[in-house]
Amino acid sequence: LAHRDAWNKANALHNDISVNNVVIVEACSVNSETKEEELRRVAMLCDWDLCKYKENMCPGGRVPAQEVSFLIA
Repeated sequence: LAHRDAWNKANALHNDISVNNVVIVEACSVNSETKEEELRRVAMLCDWDLCKYKENMCPGGRVPAQEVSFLIA
C-alpha cells in the first residue's frame, strides 16, 4: 500500500523495495463510532534516493536511455 500511495499521491516509484526500506509504525487511535482505542499498523517507505518521478519516465514507465548505463554499472 505504501508504494501505491507514493505513486497515486506523488507520482513517484520507490525503485528499491527491500526489508531494510520498509518501516512499520504502530499508532493508537480512537474509533469515532465505538469510542474504543484501536491499534493500527502503517507501513512507510524510507531511503528514496533511487526513486523515479513520473514526469522523468518514458511512456510505459521505462527508464530513459541515458540512465540505463548508470543502472547497469
